[in-house]
Amino acid sequence: MCYNNMYALKVPEVGLAVVSRMGHDKGRLYIVAAVLNSDFILCTDGDVRPLDKPKTKRVKHVKAICLSEPAQTAIKSGKPTDAKIKKILRDLKDKKQ
Repeated sequence: MCYNNMYALKVPEVGLAVVSRMGHDKGRLYIVAAVLNSDFILCTDGDVRPLDKPKTKRVKHVKAICLSEPAQTAIKSGKPTDAKIKKILRDLKDKKQ
C-alpha cells in the first residue's frame, strides 16, 4: 500500500474535519470526536457513524480539511448530537463546493 505522507494528518485535534483516504469509506467526511493516541482517532459523521458508535481510524489514513469551531465547542462541552454533527458536515460540504 503506497500513499503520499504529505497529506497525512500530523497532529490530530478534537473538532477537526477530516476526509478518509483509505478503506471502504474512502472519500467520506468525518469530524474527529476523540484522540486515542498518536496513531488512532475516533471519527463520527452523525449518520453512518453516530456518536455512540464512532469509527476508529489511523491518523495516517485521514486528511485534514479544516478545524470546525462549532464541532470543537460542541464536543468539548459534552453536548454534541448527531443532528449537530450532520449539520456541521453539510455546511462544510456547501462551503467546499
